Amino acid sequence: MIQYVLSGGIPPSGEAAPVHPGSALPGALALAAAGSDIRVNDPTGDAPGDPNMTTQSEATVAVSGSNVVVAFNDDGRFSQSGAGSAAVGYAQSSNGGLTFTDHILAEPPRSIAFGDPTLAADRSGHVYLASLSLDESSGETPIVVYRSNDGGVTFPTVVPLPSASRGAFADKDWLTVGPDPQNPGHDIIYAAWTSAGRRGEELVVTRSYDGALTWSKPVVIAGSRFIQRKNSYKVFYPTGVGLATDPVTGALYAAWEVFGFAANRRTAYDLPTHPIMTVSSTDGGRTFSGKQQIGTARAIGEVIGFGDAMNFGPSNYARVTNFPSIGVGPAGRVFVAYDGAAADGTSAVTVANAAGGNGPWQRIILQTPSDAFMPALAADGSGVSVSYYLRTGPETLTTVLATSDDGTTFSSQPLATTDFAVPSTIPSFDPFTAPSYMGDYNGLVRRGGVTYAAWGDNRDLVVNGFWPAGRPDPNVYFRKV
Repeated sequence: MIQYVLSGGIPPSGEAAPVHPGSALPGALALAAAGSDIRVNDPTGDAPGDPNMTTQSEATVAVSGSNVVVAFNDDGRFSQSGAGSAAVGYAQSSNGGLTFTDHILAEPPRSIAFGDPTLAADRSGHVYLASLSLDESSGETPIVVYRSNDGGVTFPTVVPLPSASRGAFADKDWLTVGPDPQNPGHDIIYAAWTSAGRRGEELVVTRSYDGALTWSKPVVIAGSRFIQRKNSYKVFYPTGVGLATDPVTGALYAAWEVFGFAANRRTAYDLPTHPIMTVSSTDGGRTFSGKQQIGTARAIGEVIGFGDAMNFGPSNYARVTNFPSIGVGPAGRVFVAYDGAAADGTSAVTVANAAGGNGPWQRIILQTPSDAFMPALAADGSGVSVSYYLRTGPETLTTVLATSDDGTTFSSQPLATTDFAVPSTIPSFDPFTAPSYMGDYNGLVRRGGVTYAAWGDNRDLVVNGFWPAGRPDPNVYFRKV
C-alpha cells in the first residue's frame, strides 16, 4: 500500500484516492500499471526548510533506449546522499518508464542550479541536462550543461556555457541534439537561451561537437526592438525559445514568442498580440535563415499584475504564456504548437506546419470543449503528438494528448487519469515561487510512434499546520502512450 500511495496512481476499485502529508512517507519507487500515469518525484524529500516548499514543475523528458529521464524544477530539495542541493531534480527509469527513482541534481562548482531544466539525448547513449545557474563568486548567471554516461542515472560532468555578452542574465534555456549536416554519423548538441544584457533581450544559440565538453561562441538569432515616437514608445523583446533538429538532414530549427510593451504620457501596458517566429540553420548552427512569422498569439486570461493568468478560483490563478514548442515530423515537415485566445475568448492550441520549415505555414486549431493551454509538441517520422492542459470546470483542469499521423487530423485522449485543482497562488502558498506560478512548460518526446509525456500535476494533497484541510501539491507525473 505504501508503494501505491507514493505512486499516486489509480486507486483500486472502491478505494478513495490517497491523501498524504507531504513529507511523512518513506521513499520508494513509483510503480506504473500498464497505461496509467505515475508520479516520478518522491514527495518525502520536500520541505526541508519550510512545510510549503513542495513544488515540482516544468517537466522535461529524454529517452535513450530503455532509459527515460524526467527533470523538473524541484523547490527546496536537499540530497540525502550528500550529492549537493539544487532547485532541479530528476527521476530516472531503466525499464522504459515503468518505474522511476527520484534524484537531486548536484550543484555546479561554486554555483547554484536554480531551474528551467531541459533534457536531450544523443545516439551514443549520452543524456544532457541544461539548467540556469548562479555563480556565487562572480555573480554571473551562465547556463550549465550536465552530461550523463549511464542513461541518466548520474550526471557527473557539468560545463558552463559561454556568455553572450558581458554581465548578461541568462534565462529560458533549451537543448536539442541532431546529426551534423556535414558529417551525418556524428551528433551536434545545441543550446539556446534568452540573454538579457546591455543590448536588451537576445536569443542566442551555441553548439558542441564533443559531447557538451566545449561550446562555440553564441550566435544571436533574434534581438529586442525599441521604437520611439514623440510622446510614446514601444519595446519588442523575444523569449521562450524552443529547438528541434531534422534527424535525417541535421537541419536546426528555432521558434520563439515576441512580447511587446508600450507606454505614453498617460499609461503603460503590454501589447495583446504576440508574434510567433522561426529561423533555421543548415550548416550546424553557424548561420541562420531570415526570420519568419508563422502566426500570432493573443494574450490569454486576465492581466492581474503578474502577467497573464487563467482564473481557477478566487486565489487560484495559473500563469500562462504562448511559448512555442517545435518538432520535425513526417517527410521533414516542421511543426510548431502555441496557444492564444480563440475567437470566442477561450484559450486554444494552434499547430502550425510547413514543409522544411520554409512556408507557407498552415495553421490548425485543435478542437477542444473548453480552455486549452501550455502545449508541448513532439514529432517523428510516424506523426505528431501535442500535450496540453484542458479546463474541466471552473476550478479544475487535466492533461490531454492529441496525436496525428499526418499533422492535420488529430485525435485526443486523456493523459492524466484524474482532474486536479490549482493551488493558492495569489498569494502563493509556496514562499519560493512567484505569484500565479504553475510552471511555464511541460515535457514531451516521441520515438517510433510512442509518446513519452511528463507534466506538472496537482492531484495530490499536502496536510500541514498551514493547510489542515489539505491543499493541492504540485508534483510531476509521467505517462507512456
